[in-house]
Amino acid sequence: MLSIFKFEMVSQRKQWLIWTISIVILNALMMFIYSTMVDEMANFAQMFENLGVFGEAMGLSSLNIGTVLGYYGVEVGLVCALGGSMYAAMSAITILSKEESYHTAEFLFTHPLSRIKITLMKLLSVTIYVTLMAIVFLITGLISFLFFEGPLPYQELIAYHGSQWLMFLQIMGICFLISAFYRKQNIGTGLGLVLILYFLLIVYNLSEDMWFLRYVTPFVYADAALILGDGILRFDWILFGCLLGILCAVVGIVHYHRKDLTV
Repeated sequence: MLSIFKFEMVSQRKQWLIWTISIVILNALMMFIYSTMVDEMANFAQMFENLGVFGEAMGLSSLNIGTVLGYYGVEVGLVCALGGSMYAAMSAITILSKEESYHTAEFLFTHPLSRIKITLMKLLSVTIYVTLMAIVFLITGLISFLFFEGPLPYQELIAYHGSQWLMFLQIMGICFLISAFYRKQNIGTGLGLVLILYFLLIVYNLSEDMWFLRYVTPFVYADAALILGDGILRFDWILFGCLLGILCAVVGIVHYHRKDLTV
């Protein structure tokens, strides 16, 4: 069982490094841009306040982009949210389906291990890499604030990136369920799901009548405007999202255990 876990960890390592390093570099460039324009950010903040509906859609009514924390939430937070979610979706949606797609299922599942144990090892490997990515985002975010004046907003960043981590895991659980039903790899489905969920956040921000979307897309409870802007953590929304992600993972494991695999 450990050999399968080690194999999955090694096989996913390169992809994790590429995604994580790319996102961290992009975030560093964004914070560098802010440092070069810090004296002019007040004018940018005033401009964004006049964007009206577009500003509400992006959560700019709660975040002051003229401050380093507000800028971090709008720019860096968005990259972390989308990048981390796409990585989680891409990794989870291929973790099971690749065995049938590459015709390796016959070899893998002839080992003296139950299919459930093998599936759990695969899910655990993705969970670890998603968690490590969220930790890297938090640490690099904290480091970036050391280059600016003012107190370190460690509590806000821990709350924000912690919520993002749970969002990543929820999306991972949903895509893991999809992977259990697929016979071929379909990364596009996972990436498309992330974009749809983010678009639903924009719809939620624009219309109060769309209140139910808070239970549909995890981007709502991990929104920078809510956590960094309003200073609110909605634990009820988070709990619902976590339970949904766990339910999807469990259903995926049960279905894959009973599934007739194509070899």
